[in-house]
Amino acid sequence: GMVIVPTPGSAASVVIGKPAAGSSSFVRIPGSDRVYRAAVGGRSRFDRPGAEWRDKVAFQVEKDLVVEVLVRRGAEAIRFYREAGAPAGADGKTLPGDWAMADPPFPMDGDAIDALVRTLTRVRAGEVHHADYPARFEAPLATAVLTLDDGTTHTLVLGGARSHAHEPSLVDA
Repeated sequence: GMVIVPTPGSAASVVIGKPAAGSSSFVRIPGSDRVYRAAVGGRSRFDRPGAEWRDKVAFQVEKDLVVEVLVRRGAEAIRFYREAGAPAGADGKTLPGDWAMADPPFPMDGDAIDALVRTLTRVRAGEVHHADYPARFEAPLATAVLTLDDGTTHTLVLGGARSHAHEPSLVDA
């Protein structure tokens, strides 16, 4: 079976055996002859490499706190900012305003800008690479600077990956 080894200060270790009915598996405590059926899920829940247990959230901020986004792609720079919101409800909480752009050269798509901000405020890694991985950050596809309502900024660098589906990113470069 699979042995879950305790870390210092943990309560016990458990040997996980064959799957049982439903989302159960047979388990036993090391050194004991007693076998139990426990709702711990199947072995596949635990039988994976250590890297798969890693928290893959690379960057996260509350999207409603973002008041400005500056996106640079080569020589092009586009700046979006949030207009003042309106108080709503009895608590007087201010709702986020609409996205705007100074002198837009084209009609604005507020939903597309909101989707961009939602994407940039929660970056989740599909894979975690070593520091020497050739992500081509020296010639990035784009950079995005997020400014929050308290004035703090976060810079995301989107590497020049070969596949746009999995572009490496570097946060607060």
